[in-house]
Amino acid sequence: MDDPQPPQVGVVVTGYNDAPRVAATVRSALAQGPAVREVLVVDDCSTDGGPELLARLASRDARVRVLRRRVHSGGRGSPRNTGLDRVTSPYVMFLDGGDVLLPGAVEALLGARAEVASGLCALPAQRPLLVHDTACGNKLHRTGFLHDNGIRFPEGRFAYGEVVFHARVLAASPHIALVPARVCAPHRPPGATDDPRALAEAHALACDILLAAGRTELAEAVRAGHAPQGARPGLPLLAPSRARRVVDVVRNRLRRLIH
Repeated sequence: MDDPQPPQVGVVVTGYNDAPRVAATVRSALAQGPAVREVLVVDDCSTDGGPELLARLASRDARVRVLRRRVHSGGRGSPRNTGLDRVTSPYVMFLDGGDVLLPGAVEALLGARAEVASGLCALPAQRPLLVHDTACGNKLHRTGFLHDNGIRFPEGRFAYGEVVFHARVLAASPHIALVPARVCAPHRPPGATDDPRALAEAHALACDILLAAGRTELAEAVRAGHAPQGARPGLPLLAPSRARRVVDVVRNRLRRLIH
């Protein structure tokens, strides 16, 4: 029998006044098993009693650490950065309250490290359509890569900060491996609507970041259409493994990234 994965992954969970959903997200991360070293729950100054519920979760599992912000940020970027600053694991992923990691997600993502180590991986320029996969919960990042390149989320009330964060990741030219598995069920609040102006602002900034880094082909991919008509921003475009044709990128679900 193979030895289990050593604890290597830190999961940053953010939430504001949605304690039951945050708790469900934390439980899904803990259920991944011993490969998850820590779950950092960043409460963005909630007023709904959430910190008490999270404290109870932390009392039951030493892997859970609750970080409470003193001032509400008004967005998701600042809480994510708070967690990123405190994570101690070699790898990190980001979830919002209500997102659920599917069984075996972390093992599947960690398994992609063999491709990176062997060189059987891609650079962003080889897969420009990856600019459209701006969701957070389906990716595992090497923590040192983010810190070494100063990659963070926009602070404050910036909407669609994941678009900017993803552009900063791709601008740093990471090695990317894809895994053929759906790893996360993202949460979208009922009745939530998109803000076209804010989304356009985020994509304009993403283009600037990519152009400044000399990633012209990626910036052009953003300009060519940052989301298919009628698609939900933040959802991944669809693609399976590194050997498939571009047509498969459109037809099949994108299989997650590891940087």
